[in-house]
Amino acid sequence: MGIRFIRRQTVGETALEVSEKRFGSYFPSAFAYAFSNVGDQERARDMVKEAFGRIFAASPQMPEEQFRIALFSALRELCRTLPRPVPIDFSLSERERDAVTLVIDAKLSIADAGRVTGADSVGSDLERALRKLHAGSSPPKVPNFFQAS
Repeated sequence: MGIRFIRRQTVGETALEVSEKRFGSYFPSAFAYAFSNVGDQERARDMVKEAFGRIFAASPQMPEEQFRIALFSALRELCRTLPRPVPIDFSLSERERDAVTLVIDAKLSIADAGRVTGADSVGSDLERALRKLHAGSSPPKVPNFFQAS
């Protein structure tokens, strides 16, 4: 899948300034997303740098929304090239796992997660996944000394 973008100048900022600002802004959520998918910090860091590199090479000053969608689309594509570690995901489907990792780890809106995956069902996929996660978790045991008499 090739990356095509509308080349639009970001007003008043050089390409380097825009790139540095976006890297600082998006790195934490991109890393959280990648780490959740690959389970290895070094590999996740490398994948995030590669995704940023792809997008900056294509168009360093693309509009913000377009950049966000392109970054997480590239990162999702990279994550899919590796087998996942054994996840504790309570048998989530691929779509449900995508919804959880894009909305919770990457902190994308449901609409943006839908643009990344190309699916209109991210909201319902997320809801289904959260129900599965809730059903698979057990209530915490409260020590006797904290229980009401």
